[in-house]
Amino acid sequence: MTGRRFLESGGRWLGTALVLAEFHGHVLHRRGPAAARSVLSALLEDPLYQWRDVPVSLVRAAIAGWLDRFRDQRFSLTDAVSFELMRQERLTAAFAFDTDFVTAGFELLG
Repeated sequence: MTGRRFLESGGRWLGTALVLAEFHGHVLHRRGPAAARSVLSALLEDPLYQWRDVPVSLVRAAIAGWLDRFRDQRFSLTDAVSFELMRQERLTAAFAFDTDFVTAGFELLG
């Protein structure tokens, strides 16, 4: 399913502050500080996106539910927190750039 069809079918973009921080770092190193700030501001202001804070309880659940359970995988903490949030919210698909989400049992949107 494409991102456009996903939204048209009632899907929603949900992410965490960890995802924003990781994305900001990528843009910062590739495009510079001005572009990184601009992209970050645009994402935070876009009503199509819902951004969640990351409480320690969510981090602990991500460690227990994903990092400890999948010890043979190289899941990042950011991804594990995303997996746990998706599990809690009963979300089945993710817009992601790697196959770790597939390994964790989620569909990738392209």
